[in-house]
Amino acid sequence: MPLTRLASLCIVVTMLTVFGGAVSTTSPHFYRDDPMARDPESQDASGAAPSEIGQIYEMAYNLLVQPGYKPSGLRAQNLNTVEEVPDSSWFTNRIGARTLTIDELVRGPIIGAPPDPSRWVIFREKTSGAHPGVTARDGKGETWFLEFDPFHTRRSRRDS
Repeated sequence: MPLTRLASLCIVVTMLTVFGGAVSTTSPHFYRDDPMARDPESQDASGAAPSEIGQIYEMAYNLLVQPGYKPSGLRAQNLNTVEEVPDSSWFTNRIGARTLTIDELVRGPIIGAPPDPSRWVIFREKTSGAHPGVTARDGKGETWFLEFDPFHTRRSRRDS
């Protein structure tokens, strides 16, 4: 009987040593700076200029040059360790990052002064997408891109 207990104790100690050593030598899944809240800027885009591409050219190119184009299927490359998009010069997390006031929700992501509503000059309509929109200049001459969300209300039979 004591030999069986000694053999069992040796097996338990050996297993704890083997499996305990494997757990203690693994690298941490998260590091001090995880998850990254802000994506570091890798390139300077301050010199980027707008360019227009004709719709006929784009359609012909997509139909004739790349007729069988298939997306690569690659996952997004700028996600942090918890698969969120960190803040950058191109994107700002607003909802969920902190509690927003009603005024902040109404104002939206605009950082500067709001548009001057005294006069609007609409000079281009939105030609693609599901929601209607326009490009316009406000009373101060600043250009604004306006997109309108369709407002649908459905009453169920229970509400009638």
